[in-house]
Amino acid sequence: MIDWLSLANNRLSEIDQQLLTGDFNSQNFFIIGAPRAGTTLLNQFIAACCEVGYVDNLMASFWRAPSFGAFLSNKLIKNKKLSSNSTYGQTALISDPHEFGKFWRDSLGYTNMVQREKHMVDWCPLIKNLNNIAEVYERPMLYKVFQLYWHIEEFQKLKSNTKWVWIERDFQENIKSLLMFREKMTGSKSNWVSAKPLLSNQFTEFSDEIQVASQVIGINEWISKQFQKIEQDKWLKIQYEDLIEDPYRAISIISEFLDVELRASDAVEFIKNINPLACFKKDKVIQRAIDTIHASNG
Repeated sequence: MIDWLSLANNRLSEIDQQLLTGDFNSQNFFIIGAPRAGTTLLNQFIAACCEVGYVDNLMASFWRAPSFGAFLSNKLIKNKKLSSNSTYGQTALISDPHEFGKFWRDSLGYTNMVQREKHMVDWCPLIKNLNNIAEVYERPMLYKVFQLYWHIEEFQKLKSNTKWVWIERDFQENIKSLLMFREKMTGSKSNWVSAKPLLSNQFTEFSDEIQVASQVIGINEWISKQFQKIEQDKWLKIQYEDLIEDPYRAISIISEFLDVELRASDAVEFIKNINPLACFKKDKVIQRAIDTIHASNG
C-alpha cells in the first residue's frame, strides 16, 4: 500500500521551508516524564485552559512540514475543543494534542526512543522549525516530548527561554501501568515499549518488573540530573497524585510558572471530565524490583 502521507510530507517539506524565515524567537514549554506518568493528561490540561499553542492531531500529520500543518490547523479548526481522555497516550479529537513523535524523531535523528551514550543533534533545523511554528500561532508553544529529555541541558543552552514541566507518578503505580501498557501494545509484558534510558541496559536479562522499574527510575533520575545543570526557575516538578487531588490548584501553579494566562472557566470545565489513571494495590514483587534498581545505583 502506498504511504501517501509520507509522500505528501516529503513534497510539502520543500514548500514549508519557504513559508517563514525561522528568525522568530520562539518560547517553548515541554511536558516531560516517564511513560504512563500522566504526561498526556497534563498536556491536554494545559492546552485546554492556558494561552499557549500546541500540536493538534491535524497538524501532527505534517511532521516534515510543521509550519504548513500549523497554518492548516489554524485555517480549518476555528473552535478547538479538547477532551480529557486518551488511550495509552493517543487522543481522539482532531483538535486534541498530539505528541508529534515523528517530528521529534526526524528532528533529533532517532529511529526509536532508546537513549544513546553519545548522540549528536543538528539543532539548527529543529530550532528554525520551532521558531516558525510559534510564529504561526503567535504565542508560546507547548509540547509533550520524550527523546528531547535526553538533551535537556544542551537544548536549554540554545533556547534559554525554554521551560520544562516534569510530572512524576508513584513508582509502584507507574510501573504497574507500564506493564499493562506492554501487554496491551505488544501482547506480552516481556516486550519493551516507549522510552528506554541508559540505566535499563543493565537489566535486559532480568524480570519484566525489574526492566520496567529501571525504565521509570532511570528516566526520572536522568531528568533530575539534567535539571541540576540548568537554572531552577526554568523547570517545575509536580506529582501526578497532587494533580488529581486538586487539579485547579495544580494548573494555577503551572500557569503562574509558565507566565501564561489561565482561563478559569475552561479549567473548571476540563476538570469535570478528568478520568484518573487506574490505581493498583501495592505489590511486593514491584517493590522488590524498585529496591533492586535503587540498590544498583548505590
